[in-house]
Amino acid sequence: MANSKTTAVANERVTLGETVITEIARREDVSPLNLPPLYETLESDLCDQLFESTPEFEGLEPVSFQYHGYSVRIQVDGTVRIVAQE
Repeated sequence: MANSKTTAVANERVTLGETVITEIARREDVSPLNLPPLYETLESDLCDQLFESTPEFEGLEPVSFQYHGYSVRIQVDGTVRIVAQE
């Protein structure tokens, strides 16, 4: 596991969940299909809905969770920060 922090931003074609899975798979040098399902840790559809660009979600606190040996933090602007746990 690399100890560096990664920052990625989801876009209209890639969901936040896909961003997390893809980045961790890249860091682990494995296929995203080899990782455990993200929905076992976090309801990814709900997370994507929470961070849609709508005024009602302005000021929403970031969502943080642990997944596959990484700390993941998702900002309201769609920024995803991934840090390997020690």
